[in-house]
Amino acid sequence: MWRAGRFTTSATAAEQLAQARDNTGQPFRVEFIANGPGLHLLRAGGSPYATKIAALRSHPNLHLIACREAMDRLRERGMDVTLLPGVEETPSAESELAARLTQGWRYVQS
Repeated sequence: MWRAGRFTTSATAAEQLAQARDNTGQPFRVEFIANGPGLHLLRAGGSPYATKIAALRSHPNLHLIACREAMDRLRERGMDVTLLPGVEETPSAESELAARLTQGWRYVQS
């Protein structure tokens, strides 16, 4: 089960990174990739942080991404999985992470 405090800390850190980029104008991109139980944070009608997520979307260099494999698993269990507006999808969180690491990105787990 996901922990609310972890999301709040992660969201704050991501927002601070995005804001630093906004202020300096340096090329910088933050991706928040949700997989497994963390996917509930990005679900319409299910996220207790919908307002915070909407605020995160105000940063053009901060992207919220949901794992389609995790979404499919939830749907197989009969859950409705509709994402909040502006949330992107990736076929696999693991593949997305591997690709980013290969490209030299830094990974911060929360």
